[in-house]
Amino acid sequence: MIKTTYASHSDNIYQNAMHIEISINAEPSNYRHIKTDGLKVKYSVSGDRILRYYIDFRHTALNVHKVVSAPEISILQNKVDTLMASWDKKYEAHKKKESLTEREKGRRKHSGGERSKTKSASTHSLPHA
Repeated sequence: MIKTTYASHSDNIYQNAMHIEISINAEPSNYRHIKTDGLKVKYSVSGDRILRYYIDFRHTALNVHKVVSAPEISILQNKVDTLMASWDKKYEAHKKKESLTEREKGRRKHSGGERSKTKSASTHSLPHA
């Protein structure tokens, strides 16, 4: 499970410390490949309003990167859930493809790596221009 929390923020304009406890949970099946820098918050110029929440995600096995952002935590959580589901599907396809590639390499190694020396009849029956 990935749990990212934004804990506190110091407002430079007013020198007030704001403490915010926010958690975004993600439970992808391939969590060990997903890295995040944590939840970030973008404030208004005056520092009194939160404009946007965002999280930077990286999937090391798929070599993809995505910044997910939303004006509200509930929307952000839905986007994170959707992204994790999408990456789970892509990762399963990636693993399946790798598995097939490994099997094919094993077959080539086992058979000596030779290709069939028979040519198709259609290549001999075409006239040369």
